[in-house]
Amino acid sequence: MEEVLAEFKQDLSDYSELYTEQYDFTQDQLELFSGNQWSEAVMSARRAENRPFVTINKVRQYVNRIVNPLRKNHIRPDIELEDDEQTEIVMGKIRDIDKQSRSKEAFECAFESQVAGGIGFVCVGTDYKNSDDLEQEVFIKKVDSFSQCYLGYHEEIDGSDARSGSYVKYTMQDEAIDKWGKEVTEKAVGGLDVYSAWRGNIPAKSVVDATFYKMSERSHWRYFLINGDTLDEIPEGVTKEQFFSTTDEQGNLVVVNKRKVSTTEVNCYRIVGNTVVEHQVLPLSGIPIIPAYGNKLYMDRTDKRKWAGVPYDLKDNQEIFNYYKSNELELVSKAPKTPFIGLVGQFATNREDWENLNTSSKPFIEYDAVSINQTPAPAPQRMDNQAYTGGLAQSMLQTSQEMGEQAGVSRGMMGEMQGAQEASGAVFQRNTQGELNTIQFSDNLEQTAMQTYKIVLELLAYVGDTEQTHALTDSKGVRTFEKVNFAEILTKKTLRNASISIKGGPMRESQRRADTQGVLEVIQLFPNKVEENFDTLMPIMIDMLGVENGEAFKKALGGGEDAPDPQAMQAL
Repeated sequence: MEEVLAEFKQDLSDYSELYTEQYDFTQDQLELFSGNQWSEAVMSARRAENRPFVTINKVRQYVNRIVNPLRKNHIRPDIELEDDEQTEIVMGKIRDIDKQSRSKEAFECAFESQVAGGIGFVCVGTDYKNSDDLEQEVFIKKVDSFSQCYLGYHEEIDGSDARSGSYVKYTMQDEAIDKWGKEVTEKAVGGLDVYSAWRGNIPAKSVVDATFYKMSERSHWRYFLINGDTLDEIPEGVTKEQFFSTTDEQGNLVVVNKRKVSTTEVNCYRIVGNTVVEHQVLPLSGIPIIPAYGNKLYMDRTDKRKWAGVPYDLKDNQEIFNYYKSNELELVSKAPKTPFIGLVGQFATNREDWENLNTSSKPFIEYDAVSINQTPAPAPQRMDNQAYTGGLAQSMLQTSQEMGEQAGVSRGMMGEMQGAQEASGAVFQRNTQGELNTIQFSDNLEQTAMQTYKIVLELLAYVGDTEQTHALTDSKGVRTFEKVNFAEILTKKTLRNASISIKGGPMRESQRRADTQGVLEVIQLFPNKVEENFDTLMPIMIDMLGVENGEAFKKALGGGEDAPDPQAMQAL
């Protein structure tokens, strides 16, 4: 395994060169998103002058406005195979994988990192069901920190053409020694230090627990049969002459053609410290580390590109807003504190009452009369101590509006009163149009999700290659157990022809609401038609709205001669 470790070390070095600039760029954006919006130099200077430096984090508000629709309407795959019964079995397993591995959190974490920093990741893997047997389960893994993942050079937005990748985490040193021996904490054979070229900092009393993926190809003959099936090898016990001369009942040759094809497989190595502790070969078409990218930037006249999130565009205006808010606070803090002003001697007799006037209430206070050039002076006057910040307030409003335009998020989408007072149809239309400004994030996430579930299907065929008891979850969330051999269902031909699409996602929430509004209008305009064609229209409406509990929904629409039942309106 020394060759594997040397290759892993070289890949880490390549990753460091490829990703260092991007990851520093992403980290700067995430810090801005988290509220670290003043430079150390500026904070030190203002602190030395006893001047405030206030942070009002507008960036987080805009990022959350883009990300939160996904939290409300999470990613839901829709997989279609040629056989309907097999489709339902596979979808039942996919739903169970989603629920058990909490894929909702994985996509939310990737999407937030994508929108806030320009890059996020989702990982797919396998693990043993328990310690008593060799059966494995597929799971979708959440990546808490974008810097845990490294993917080799690729052009496709979903990373499907990458040839290598690594997922790096840490485990406690004592636990690693107990499980794999003391050698995992030492240098490998020959003195190779795998992580000498790596930019990551290994925490104290910890060792790296990395998964290293390397894709390989092998060429072989693929034989095309008369019935449309294919074979990648001649069956055992059959000679070439027999294989190519076999005929069917009508006398036609069974093997009609052949050609050279390449088959990909992914070598998966688990490396703890400087030791390879596990290795398996996965029949996958891509590395099971799937990126989610934000805005593509070209920063110079080279082929290098960077991926940016929303904070990159908002950085300057966010800093301006913080300066305005800090200056406003400074003006208020320096506003006159003395509420009354008068001539020397006017406060002599009742001085204590005048000094406490700001904190105590008195019906009247007498003052000492004094004269100027034998003319009685006026009584002490209350001074206006209001800080004049109107100009700053207007500038902050303008800056906030500019930030919304830069982020592609309108004021109405942020819940301001203008949107709340509009008709519902106008709100739906404006929100949908507004989300078109940030559709690149949602569209890239859908590409990530489709590649994720493609890998899930390929792994499901791999770990389920014998008849095993699998948990299946139906569309209502009911979990059952059935014996299934997924390798028989998810053949190579089935996987090639499988249709994978995404039903849920951030953009789907606005679309669902718009569809709901459209259905309401149809029911209100044509109540009699809806009632007459109830059995035909309901399945269409239920499917269009994505209603999971379809039977209860249909039952709710059961009453009303000229208008839908109130329960139906509430359900919609």
